[in-house]
Amino acid sequence: MNHVMSYHEWECKVIEAVARSLDISHGDAAGVVEAQPFYMAQSWGKKLDAQQTAAKILGAAQAPQADTMIVDKQMANRNAQFLAVIDCDTRSAILESIAGHYGITAEQAFAEVADTQAEHLLEYMVEPQRTSTSVLMQRHGMRGW
Repeated sequence: MNHVMSYHEWECKVIEAVARSLDISHGDAAGVVEAQPFYMAQSWGKKLDAQQTAAKILGAAQAPQADTMIVDKQMANRNAQFLAVIDCDTRSAILESIAGHYGITAEQAFAEVADTQAEHLLEYMVEPQRTSTSVLMQRHGMRGW
């Protein structure tokens, strides 16, 4: 039986491919990927694999007019900033937890918590994931904001 990859699994593989290609951190690669929502949506819809999608994103990010496409390291939303610095599996677990609690998809959960008007990430969570995420935020120096 073939495993059908979820969007978040695929997105994590795209981020890893971008990080390897540019020899940058996972967080920086996540920022590059998140700055290209059109190419991510288009590639997912066309069922492109992670390598093909990474190549498409890198091509867009390196185009001469792309200065505005590369994400600023100071993300406007602290929830998105935190989710960008943690590993893909943990990020997926957090978003799936929020999605399950609210009866929405993980993609919708991300859109909600990454919105500029979003509450603190922990406000969307229930135990035991809330406490675990709080500890992880503290380890990254991101809990007190």
